[in-house]
Amino acid sequence: LKDKNRFIFEYTKSNAMFLKTDKKAGMIVFDHLAPFDSEMVGRFEFYGSDGTFDGFKVIGGKLKYQEGLELNNDPNAMDGLYADPKKNIKPIRKF
Repeated sequence: LKDKNRFIFEYTKSNAMFLKTDKKAGMIVFDHLAPFDSEMVGRFEFYGSDGTFDGFKVIGGKLKYQEGLELNNDPNAMDGLYADPKKNIKPIRKF
C-alpha cells in the first residue's frame, strides 16, 4: 500500500460493507474483506466481510493502513442490562 493514491474495495455483490470515519480516533474504519475459501484468493467476486476491521490513520500527514483493529462502543447506561452469553448468567430484568 506504499505510495498509493486510491484504495478500491472489491467484494461480492451480496455482501454489505462497513465503512465509517471515527473522528475520536482520527481514523477511517472498514471491514476486512477476505475470500470465503482459500482457493478463491484473488477472485474478488468471492470476497466478503470476515468480522474483523482495518483502517487508515493519519500519521505525519499521510494515511497509514492498520490491520486488525479492535472496535468498541462508547459506554452506555444500557450496558448494565447486557447478559454476556459466554458467562451463562440469566439477565436481570429491570422493568
